[in-house]
Amino acid sequence: MSINRPFMDSCQRGNTIQQKYVSAVGSAYINDPGGFGNKVLNVGSSFPDCRAVFPVSAVGWVATFRWAVTNLPSSGISGIVGFFDGVAGVEQGGICINSDGTLQAYKNNAAVGSKTTQSFLPGQVLQLQVKYIVDPVNGLIEARLQGQPGALLSFTGNTRTTANSFANAINFKTTPFSVNGNYFSDIFLFDTVNPAAGTEYDTLVDYPGNVKVALLMPNNDSATGGLNQMTPTPAQPAGSHYLDINHTATLGDTQYLAAATAPLRESFQLPALPASAAEIVGLLPFDLSRIDDAGPHTNRLGLRNNGADTFTTDFTPLSSYGYQEGFFRTNPGTSGLFVPADIPNTEVQVEQDS
Repeated sequence: MSINRPFMDSCQRGNTIQQKYVSAVGSAYINDPGGFGNKVLNVGSSFPDCRAVFPVSAVGWVATFRWAVTNLPSSGISGIVGFFDGVAGVEQGGICINSDGTLQAYKNNAAVGSKTTQSFLPGQVLQLQVKYIVDPVNGLIEARLQGQPGALLSFTGNTRTTANSFANAINFKTTPFSVNGNYFSDIFLFDTVNPAAGTEYDTLVDYPGNVKVALLMPNNDSATGGLNQMTPTPAQPAGSHYLDINHTATLGDTQYLAAATAPLRESFQLPALPASAAEIVGLLPFDLSRIDDAGPHTNRLGLRNNGADTFTTDFTPLSSYGYQEGFFRTNPGTSGLFVPADIPNTEVQVEQDS
């Protein structure tokens, strides 16, 4: 991910937690414990934080997610999300829940600023948007609730714990109690660096509102003949290659598509978004792949609409399975931002280039 190209997790990716996050020991995707509407990321206690790492360092980040906690701390604070300086190996700060159910900003593992006037109960599902600006004087830790425009909590001042005015990772926090811990879903993370005006990322610098991350699995091969070119395992008839890749559990080398030569492409149709979807922030196709020879090889991800294609830059898969992702806001068929009605006519693609 580069600047302004978000990290997303619908929490519907089966048992692939260790490939999506680092320091994810003790974390897991589990069935909805109630109120989330889909699977959740469960971060327990006495484990490392579950960490989303970025290849860039930025002064500001926005984290949007749904969250619930199973218990309140008996004393002190329990972290929810923290913003991490990977160069120093130290967390700058974040937001937490107190023993009385209030939320508060924290820095250097101590609460700062005022706690919320509202208290929240264990098991109560909240949609939180958290902004963290790292600065020793004019820093900001702010949170919004359920997509509302006003601040639920806000702290301004010194938000820098290390010598660096940036963060390059976000921690989904472990808890101080022993049962279940924190639950997260619909995760949408990005930095606040202002990109060039007129680019497809120029609005992804602030609170996105009450968003939901929907997982759309391919439900048909391409509507264009000749664009499903790889070899399916197990064997599938023409027009049914999608059956070997539309699964959320990692099936490894038992069910997959393979490309022995290059270039070879696979393109797949998608189902419609839920009827409640009013607008789209963007589409993020993901690929779980590996190479089974000496390599190297290069792949790229793309979208197709109305006969027009757009692709990411090439990436290089390794000998172990790993995720590759690409974020798109613009419909290649219209050159405008995606709208919900575009999705049934949009295809997701993967191409082996070399």
